[in-house]
Amino acid sequence: MRRILVVCFCVLAGFVLAASLLAPRFAVRAAVGAGTAGQNGDVNGDRRLDISDPIYILRFLFSDGPAPVACADSPELVARVEALEDTNRRIADALGELVNPCRKRSDRFVDNGDGTVTDTCTKLMWQKKTEASVSWDGAVQYAGGLELAGHSDWRLPTLRELEGILLGGRAEPDAAPVFGIWNNGFYWSADVSVSVPGYAWVTSFSGAAGPSLFVRGNAGGAYVLAVRGPVTTP
Repeated sequence: MRRILVVCFCVLAGFVLAASLLAPRFAVRAAVGAGTAGQNGDVNGDRRLDISDPIYILRFLFSDGPAPVACADSPELVARVEALEDTNRRIADALGELVNPCRKRSDRFVDNGDGTVTDTCTKLMWQKKTEASVSWDGAVQYAGGLELAGHSDWRLPTLRELEGILLGGRAEPDAAPVFGIWNNGFYWSADVSVSVPGYAWVTSFSGAAGPSLFVRGNAGGAYVLAVRGPVTTP
């Protein structure tokens, strides 16, 4: 055991000595970054990943060297973290809705007789008839330009709003029979993919286990079901 400790000490001392000897060689490069890392792992701020980085750390730990510069958080990394946090919030909200007794009421959806359906639980007004399959841009344009039942403030629903149509969380086509026959395909949401540019979220109600969620290229085709509100009166 004593031999192992001696060997470890010698190796560590060798690293510290190497750091002290080689430090001047990398001092100029370390100053180039001036406190900003080019990427994660670039602890000396010279915008490169090489042996100067571990030497910089050793000097900081054992020779009173300068502290490592701040980590570089790329826009892509920040976007992914924000997307994960947003997903967690949506899941929490969705779980809260699942225990809401309003979701399972048989009279939750009211057919207004004018091509619209009101969800008395969420206060959203829905287009009753599903529009034919179009691209995402076409869906946004269609919903935004829709004039129905004397209203012109229609829009593409969010993914959460689409999922909220399901009565009691069921995915069968008769989950909300007031809407009539569901198309066996995907429905566009207004939510775009953060991690995959040019894609948006779609959902399908045809699965027996529950709604299927995917991202689809904006140029692809999916059905449209416009929504407005929440509203206070039908």
